[in-house]
Amino acid sequence: MKPLSSRQEQVLQATVHHYVDTMEPVGSRTLVQRFGMDASSATVRSAMGALEKRGLLTQPHTSAGRIPSALGYRLYVDDLLPEPGVAVQYLERELAGLSLRWAALDDLLLQLARRLTDFTGLMCLISRPRQPQAQLEAIRLVPSGDRLLVMLVDDSGRASHLNLRLPHGAAEELAAMERWTEEQLMKEGGLNWGALPPPTAPQRWCPEKRSGTTHNHPGLPPGGSWPIPIDYRA
Repeated sequence: MKPLSSRQEQVLQATVHHYVDTMEPVGSRTLVQRFGMDASSATVRSAMGALEKRGLLTQPHTSAGRIPSALGYRLYVDDLLPEPGVAVQYLERELAGLSLRWAALDDLLLQLARRLTDFTGLMCLISRPRQPQAQLEAIRLVPSGDRLLVMLVDDSGRASHLNLRLPHGAAEELAAMERWTEEQLMKEGGLNWGALPPPTAPQRWCPEKRSGTTHNHPGLPPGGSWPIPIDYRA
């Protein structure tokens, strides 16, 4: 692209600043008055016309002023954006220095939002990426006395927890059950409860239908029943 003249650079920079501040189209007279340009409205209007021909400015409708185009924003960011101040440079170093010592993505995003809020003085909202459908990646069964902590980990690294009452005598089956779920997830990408081998599935592991035992988590059998008579009472 042919380099812009100094006047065209000045007009493009002022147009971007005005539109970012007001979200409204701007005309040549407003640019001259607001930014104190050492030029007449006609000269600025001519420069805006030249920028429009090059695709850097656009006109929403015939009677409106101009606004920056996507190409105009890109040229502004690449060539015309002022050098960052000390505070911005410090913020860049802070963000670049954030370590991944936090185990969960949510913890990292929380620290990032706090840093941005501290430096900008503005409210910061960061949304975690969402996948169309989570895929179950791992199941961990952790017994603790008469309680069973069930950890469901999906492919995005997010973990869900269930704190359940562990039936008497079922703890000895947990290791075999966890090994079976690992094999299923590695080979099948999901859990096929119909493939549960009989030696690992004595009578007390058979699925049972009871109210309050459904979970809409990927990998659970239809209806969400666990193949163990879990007692959900606290």
